[in-house]
Amino acid sequence: MQENNNGPLQVAVIHAADGVRFVAAGTSPSALKRQLAEYVQQRAAQQLFPTDAARVTQALRSGNVDLAIDIYFAGEHQRWDEEQLHVEVAALVPDETAPELR
Repeated sequence: MQENNNGPLQVAVIHAADGVRFVAAGTSPSALKRQLAEYVQQRAAQQLFPTDAARVTQALRSGNVDLAIDIYFAGEHQRWDEEQLHVEVAALVPDETAPELR
């Protein structure tokens, strides 16, 4: 699938009490979700209790990325430490005065 590189930049930041854990960016929701899915897949077993980690894994295996991300970051589940997900969207506007990067 071809990604739309002209859309607004979507940035996700995952942080915990000890600082930023992960940053992802993409110009489409699917690009951002892919990166977040990889993160939760790698971290679920370490961060969540076994039942919730299994639910994340099952959601990813069934292709339900949104559910996996929701389960991972849901406040109602027991975790070893709290992580928070923040997503921001910014329009990319060309700056004609910016120096050209080579």
